[in-house]
Amino acid sequence: MRKEATLEQWGALYEIGTKIKELHPWEEFGDLDLIGIGYGGEEPVFFNIIGSGGSCYGITVYEGYEALNGFMLLAAHETMNVSAEYAMAQVRNLTCYWGSRNELTDKQRKIIKDLGYKYRGKNQWLYFVSFEPGYWQYNMDEDEVLRMCGYLQDLELALCCC
Repeated sequence: MRKEATLEQWGALYEIGTKIKELHPWEEFGDLDLIGIGYGGEEPVFFNIIGSGGSCYGITVYEGYEALNGFMLLAAHETMNVSAEYAMAQVRNLTCYWGSRNELTDKQRKIIKDLGYKYRGKNQWLYFVSFEPGYWQYNMDEDEVLRMCGYLQDLELALCCC
């Protein structure tokens, strides 16, 4: 059963997302670069930094090797003669975007307002979505917000070491 994240949990996620934006990781990494972080006996988590082209900014998180296959399919879809739409429908990831106001749902705008953040302009609105194969993007649930918060904290540490 789906459990919604609390405003406090969302606040922690927005705080770390804001810190990462200040690092401008898309200036150091290309859209096909991956950063992998190992978690003991578990499969690694892979981070893809989007934005080196300057048109949109984000971080996609692929939890484990199976999820990484979705990234690989997206990256090679033309070579494999697979449509971008089909490749996107196979993806499983947690995503952090900096987009435009019109890209957000009413629920996402409410979270931002309730947290007291104010964004203006293109590629400035921070929001988070989850992708599952066969489904359109949706707002993260509590478990996804908590996992994403931890992943972005680890990514911040890794970026500071690069």
